[in-house]
Amino acid sequence: MTNNLPTNPQSVFERFQDSVKDKMADLVADSLPDEVLTEMVQRAVEEMLFSDRITHTNKYGSERKIDPSWFKDEVMKIAKPLIEQTVREKIEAHESDIEQAIADMIIGNEMMARFTNALAERLDKSFQDGIQEIRSAIMYR
Repeated sequence: MTNNLPTNPQSVFERFQDSVKDKMADLVADSLPDEVLTEMVQRAVEEMLFSDRITHTNKYGSERKIDPSWFKDEVMKIAKPLIEQTVREKIEAHESDIEQAIADMIIGNEMMARFTNALAERLDKSFQDGIQEIRSAIMYR
């Protein structure tokens, strides 16, 4: 299975930041120092890619919907099929172990239910016998 992830994601972001910085520098000529321009680009990229996206759902802005960042969405788009495939492969590879574990759990639950019922019946009989003794003692005083 091939992987569509860049070999060095940091370099992709750095190239993106550099290209945005270059375009901004062209627009504002040399009116801003490089350090200021670099910080502006870093903040913009951070906000655009890594901050949660907030959408106001009513016209007053009091209700809002928070969606994951663009970066998280993109990672999940790539990761979800890989995770699903890995889970399928692990289930197929350990199918008999999983079936045995399920069978053991069912048998264990059945045995626990039988034990609980037997205990409840025994306790119920003991309580009934005790109540009968108390009634007899009260009646034949």
